[in-house]
Amino acid sequence: MDYVAEQNFSEEQERNDGSAGHELKHSLDDSSAGKLFVGGIAWETREESFRKYFSRFGEITDCVIMMDKVSGRPRGFGFVTFADPEAANKVLEEEHIIDGRTVEVKRTVPKEDMQVKGSPKTKKIFVGGLPLTLTEDELKEYFSSYGHVLEQQIMLDRESGRSRGFGFITFDSENAVEEVLNNGRMHEIHGKQVEIKRAEPKRAGAENAIESRQHRGGSGSRSYNNFGGSEGAYGGGYSRGYGGYGGYGGGAGYGGGGAGAGYGGYGNIGGSYGGGAGYGATSYGAPGSYGGAAGYGSGRGYTSSDDGSWYGGARSSASFNAKGYESGGSTGGARAYGNGGAAGGRCDVTVWNRTKSKCEPLISLGAKYKSSPEEVAASCDVTFAMLADPESAADVACGKYGAAKGMGPGKGYVDASTVDGETSKLICEHIRATGAHFLEAPVSGSKKPAEDGQLIFLTAGDSVLYDKAAPLLDIMGKSRFYLGEVGNGAAMKLVVNMVMGSMMASFAEGLVLSEKVGLDPSVLVEVISQGAISAPMYAVKGPSMVKSSYPTAFPLKHQQKDLRLALGLAESVSQPIPIAAATNELYKVAKSHGLSDQDFSAVIEALKVKLQQ
Repeated sequence: MDYVAEQNFSEEQERNDGSAGHELKHSLDDSSAGKLFVGGIAWETREESFRKYFSRFGEITDCVIMMDKVSGRPRGFGFVTFADPEAANKVLEEEHIIDGRTVEVKRTVPKEDMQVKGSPKTKKIFVGGLPLTLTEDELKEYFSSYGHVLEQQIMLDRESGRSRGFGFITFDSENAVEEVLNNGRMHEIHGKQVEIKRAEPKRAGAENAIESRQHRGGSGSRSYNNFGGSEGAYGGGYSRGYGGYGGYGGGAGYGGGGAGAGYGGYGNIGGSYGGGAGYGATSYGAPGSYGGAAGYGSGRGYTSSDDGSWYGGARSSASFNAKGYESGGSTGGARAYGNGGAAGGRCDVTVWNRTKSKCEPLISLGAKYKSSPEEVAASCDVTFAMLADPESAADVACGKYGAAKGMGPGKGYVDASTVDGETSKLICEHIRATGAHFLEAPVSGSKKPAEDGQLIFLTAGDSVLYDKAAPLLDIMGKSRFYLGEVGNGAAMKLVVNMVMGSMMASFAEGLVLSEKVGLDPSVLVEVISQGAISAPMYAVKGPSMVKSSYPTAFPLKHQQKDLRLALGLAESVSQPIPIAAATNELYKVAKSHGLSDQDFSAVIEALKVKLQQ
């Protein structure tokens, strides 16, 4: 018999949870025969194209993509209401791809059908948020103090065999369940807060709300709500975790039931289970690409482009076997060789790239090639990765064939991607769950410093791995900093790149203004180079900017991405950064005019009159 976790969103929770409460009302109170829930919406999808897509099925009376109240970003799900219920039926008969991403469409369930009348007696409880290292015997031991345990079960990922972070306990008495709940819904097991709910037989009529692909939670590939949580586990695996807890989600519980508890993706990383009222309303997992939509790049494979500050145009992840390391692939030849590179460091190198040809320069020098990050990690002692954005970094680490699948005790994962702290922590948790060590190591420096072995590594995480990787970092960089806990390295990199982006924008303004008033901008470059505000960046970029030439060392789209992440970081601690906010808008203008792949110094074009008309 299938079970669902008891839903218990109170009116008080709805009042207190801001956008989550609003979204829950939208998904439940406004249900109609013609209303559908749409999950897995691409981050870039806008309501206009969303409406246009579904309008071919019939007249639409309402259409909305839900937005996160705090960040203003899409949460990866929405609702569409048809005037004719028959149009909704036609939609349900087909598969749907919007902006290149497959979306999941489900019928919404009226609130009165989803609410549980009272609290039926049961001998079974659901336990969510379990430590990934907890064993079933330890789970049983904890709950045995409440009564005789007949059965204990921790749900495992079908592919990896690892804990998915939730489980069930069956007692021989209903009274034991009541006693557990009388002690509160939150219990501490092995130092971690877990949530307790009654597990109830799935009600008739809930089938339409769930359509569980694999009964209890799915295989991890299509299970909605991924159940939020820092472990990124409960019912979603890694690939399409934006919804809820597969077959267990029945009614309004934890997102499983179509329009149930909301589809907040990976929740609040620190333990918010999904998306509905009180569970991830302001969660970092809300935006589409972070689990709110189709998980980490679902359907894209490993299409991650490079950060631009290390591998040039390479889309790569690379590893070494503890003797040394060299970067993985590039568009302009084998880059980031550092002081002597693979030869000088006597490195045994293994590389991977979605496009194998990008790795040919290294393969020609003796590097081994593997067909996936998983295979790379399995064959090496330490794996380095540098990706363009949080989605790609998480995909390569945690995806279906991600590096985490090949990790284990004694291995290490060094992520040099520029991402936000929450993504770094999420990757860290997946890596550590395998028994391996994790080190975040974003770099300061672009293509030329990488080629010359002059990068600056901003590391944080497991000190054991830092010590192990130090000789390898020294091959590729001129200095390294150890900043403590995971998230600090990411934060430092975002602050550095925020300052860099603002400096470049201000420099660009100076060049444009000097020319506008009749001065020679090349003389301005020289004046600045000899004064107190001189900076290598101005000396290197200035002459090219004067000539309207922007050879790419650090793509403008990545600078704008880093500014966006820095704004999110500042928002998380309520720190105003108005200069960075204004700068971000300038880079967005430049992107809108096709300058994304130009060097970030091309932001000057956004200031020229021809782009303002």
